[in-house]
Amino acid sequence: MLLCLACVDYEERFELVYFLQSLANEQSLVLKTQVSYDRPALPSVCAVWPAADWYEREAHDLFGVSFDGHPDLSPLLLYPEFDGYPGRKAYDFFEYREF
Repeated sequence: MLLCLACVDYEERFELVYFLQSLANEQSLVLKTQVSYDRPALPSVCAVWPAADWYEREAHDLFGVSFDGHPDLSPLLLYPEFDGYPGRKAYDFFEYREF
């Protein structure tokens, strides 16, 4: 089962880290994959692990990572008109304005 999915911004690339666990075999596994900073995209794993749904939506909201085949990448944490990706190190927080 998928315990967690984390996205890490290394400025020149993103690293997606999948934390998996098998209860039957009492084993854990950490999978890491890297995607380009310019065009961050990889296949969705929602069909394999349904728990990935909100994790992938969060990574899409905050970092702009696209998950091909995801059933619904609508905003999870941000409002639809939000501009930019606040999880990225390059995001300029000084432009923040309260509405």
